[in-house]
Amino acid sequence: MKERSIAFVNKDISTDAQARKELETKYGRLATPTIVIDEKVFVGFKENLKEIERLIG
Repeated sequence: MKERSIAFVNKDISTDAQARKELETKYGRLATPTIVIDEKVFVGFKENLKEIERLIG
């Protein structure tokens, strides 16, 4: 995303208790990476790469 100058927020659930609670509360699991694009949730990167690339253009 940095390569494409796409703004994003990185939250490290291993060091940020509030981010960990938010992830579990909103998405019902503690899996990383969890990527949210326009309310569409992806758990994992490589297996979702084609769809993520399609959404971010």
